[in-house]
Amino acid sequence: MVRLVPSAALGGLAVVVPFVVFAMAAVLMPDATGQWTAKEGPVEHVSHGVLLLAVLAWSARTVEVLRKPGGGDPHAQGTANGVWLPLGVALWMAVVLAEELDWGAVYGFNGLAGQLSRVAGRPDLHNAWSGASYLVFCIPVLVLAGLGLVGTKQGAQPNGVALDRSDAAALIVVMAVSFVGTLAWSAGEAQLDEVAELVLYGVLFWIAARPRPREGLGRCDRQPAVRKEISP
Repeated sequence: MVRLVPSAALGGLAVVVPFVVFAMAAVLMPDATGQWTAKEGPVEHVSHGVLLLAVLAWSARTVEVLRKPGGGDPHAQGTANGVWLPLGVALWMAVVLAEELDWGAVYGFNGLAGQLSRVAGRPDLHNAWSGASYLVFCIPVLVLAGLGLVGTKQGAQPNGVALDRSDAAALIVVMAVSFVGTLAWSAGEAQLDEVAELVLYGVLFWIAARPRPREGLGRCDRQPAVRKEISP
């Protein structure tokens, strides 16, 4: 069977669908779409839940790597260094979730938000430096996209997480649509941001939570079969 779409492009094509649905809804039902994608509206509350699931999924991957033989040994090959990527992503997304929730203030818990205001002089971090700090939170996404490109090229699963070019394509498309859409439709920037964040968190959750082949299956490092010669 001829593959019409390269597998590496499937992730990018998949994440385009929710953006197309959003664009159609914005044209056909502008008022309803505006309500759904408003700040702290239904779409953002759903994205909070998806982001929480992503944090739990990457945390589970961290525990999984640590439980492997040699997982706690910093000199063990493969598994040892493998804990740092899922752990780093889980911690990064936990901070992003805290920022999304204004450190609890969104749901009426003002203790951490008050402490942050006293220390940093503001109730959040992602809007600091006139909003420029928001870009800092994008750096891990770029790193993951890069690992997806490099991981498949080298036939590797970097740091114990199976990232491939399809994942990279999905992450890159989300960032590209968000950037280009903001420039082309400045009036709907806030609405587009809510949709882009929901899609991004969904991609991050899928990367960590999707079913993976069992050990030894789907790998290319199997030993070649030894051909036995039969003596006459």
